[in-house]
Amino acid sequence: MAAHDNDLNDVRDVLLADVAIRIQLPPSSYQLATDRVAKLATWLDRPDSALKDGVSLVYPQGSMAINATIGSCLDRDEFDIDTIAQLIPRPGRSPQQALDQLYLAIKGAKGSRYHDMAQRNTRCITVIYADMHVDLTPAELIPGGEPRLSAIFHHRPEEPASQGRRVIANPFGFAEWFNEVTPRSASFEAFFEAQSMTMDGVFVAKDAAVEEVPEQTPAYRKPPAVVALQLIKRFRNVRYESRKGRRPPSVMLARLIAESGSPSGNPFDELLFQARKLEHYFSAHQRSNTLVRVVNPRCSEDVFTDRWPTSLDEQQMFLTDLVYFRSQLQQLEQGADLEKISTVFSTLFGETVSRSVITKFADRSGQTIATGQLRSERATGRIDLSRSRIGTVAATTAAASQARSSPRHTFYGLAKK
Repeated sequence: MAAHDNDLNDVRDVLLADVAIRIQLPPSSYQLATDRVAKLATWLDRPDSALKDGVSLVYPQGSMAINATIGSCLDRDEFDIDTIAQLIPRPGRSPQQALDQLYLAIKGAKGSRYHDMAQRNTRCITVIYADMHVDLTPAELIPGGEPRLSAIFHHRPEEPASQGRRVIANPFGFAEWFNEVTPRSASFEAFFEAQSMTMDGVFVAKDAAVEEVPEQTPAYRKPPAVVALQLIKRFRNVRYESRKGRRPPSVMLARLIAESGSPSGNPFDELLFQARKLEHYFSAHQRSNTLVRVVNPRCSEDVFTDRWPTSLDEQQMFLTDLVYFRSQLQQLEQGADLEKISTVFSTLFGETVSRSVITKFADRSGQTIATGQLRSERATGRIDLSRSRIGTVAATTAAASQARSSPRHTFYGLAKK
């Protein structure tokens, strides 16, 4: 596979980037999410809180910590923001107590801010907003271990207290590992960040602001592997939308993609490379009749596949999806016009998002899908974007963005000063 790190005029690369931008947490919502989490951290330390003086830190985990958050629903923009609420250890605290305390601390008295927004789950408390869910997972630090090595709590609300258990985890360590090992592409990262900022007002309907948001620059300098991860997660969501049971966990996919060592510097080659690697990985396990076991590289006790897959049938279902995913992408490998790309993207990422992205691209390029005038040829890998806003606005914004700092992830600070 030939990487073309400086070639970002391939129509497939531009359109895949636009799909990722369309499904990701946009810059405006990123700022809103950090503001909401900061307010929740302050709320947990209010005078009548069940956890007054009991929470030392709230910080991002999962997709939020590696900048790979995407919409959790196919028909609307709704994002899951994953965080850890680091509790000050209390001797004898059971998993049920930890989860119930955090739930009561967030819920508060009747009529208070979050009373009707809090939901108690098996490992976290969810605060439900109209446009996003914020999950706070209570955890206690384990002394003497790796930085932020923690015990998180597992207890179903309907089960007896004796059914609860502690689960060893290090989401902070995994995010550090992921960001360290993921291959980088400076040209693509600048392009993607610029496109994210430019398209924030194109793809996202702006409502009247009801909360002040801090001025900050979110981390949108994403490596191609992170964009591939977002697109694969979107495909998974499309396939599992009407299925019962658990989906293949995002954190499992994140580790497998990060450690694959792709040499690519562009979205299409990266995505096809990762699709093939995942298919090969799951095929090998199916052939040997073994379930995959993926663990946190910074904590061997933190098993990412502890709840999926539970059977070879579950594993085979996802492998069948991956075979389909790879075969659809291969239809575009030697080049395709916009109509063909639109058809393939619709099957992989959902019709609404795909048609929206391709229609807007065609409009900006001064073409229509039906004409077939915009075509990506594998021989050159390039198209003429000279009349497109992508070729001008993105390049200008990218150059300007290089002069400012973009943090890899944001820590929300102490819940108690």
